[in-house]
Amino acid sequence: MGKALIKSAVSELRNEFQKFITEAVEITLSGDNIPDVQEQHDKRVEELEKLNKQLEKLQNEARKQKGGTAELQRHIKEKEKEIAAKEQQLKQLRKRLQKLQKQSDEKQQLHDEIVRKLQAENDDLKSKYNNVKGKLQVKESSENIARNILPELRQQIKDLEAQLEIERKKKK
Repeated sequence: MGKALIKSAVSELRNEFQKFITEAVEITLSGDNIPDVQEQHDKRVEELEKLNKQLEKLQNEARKQKGGTAELQRHIKEKEKEIAAKEQQLKQLRKRLQKLQKQSDEKQQLHDEIVRKLQAENDDLKSKYNNVKGKLQVKESSENIARNILPELRQQIKDLEAQLEIERKKKK
């Protein structure tokens, strides 16, 4: 009964490993984005933990049984190879995730820099606009004042010219 249990466990592990390899190929062919890679990474961590537990069960089973340990040892070695392969894939996923996060950070920094430059340019243009607008308002105000005062000044000039004429006539 122990051998049948071991064979079914090994068969199950082989199926899991095949599934894992198939998914790894699909991952490689799929596009890179941080949430997908993070999800793949988390899934692989769970699978690795599951494989480690199964390996531990096999090792415990091998310790309990005295006979047939050669086959168990072979299955244990296979399991250790599968675990090593999964650890390598996890390592690659971590590197890929770090690379994607670095690229995302660089893009964000570039975006922030562009936004800062555009904001500074916008502020500069607003300042120039307000300066010109202020000058135009001062000029318009001056022109309005001049229009309002001009008739009064003309009248004063006429009055002064009239007085001057009167004074000239008095001197003659």
